[in-house]
Amino acid sequence: MVKIRGQTKPSKCSSCGSSKIAYILYGMPDTTNEEVERGMKDGTIITGGCYVSDNNPAWQCINCGLEIFDKP
Repeated sequence: MVKIRGQTKPSKCSSCGSSKIAYILYGMPDTTNEEVERGMKDGTIITGGCYVSDNNPAWQCINCGLEIFDKP
């Protein structure tokens, strides 16, 4: 899987051109939070697991799986 670095959420994937870019939420998601629940249902938020480090991707293309990091 290719990994790209960027400072802000891109409007489209640099690999496939899809505009379906999801924020990756790490840790235990608060499913009582309406915004989190809505994002998980509509595909704008995906879960990234409980292992959190300084080198985790921030976003992922839903179409091709490209990981996008928020730190240069």
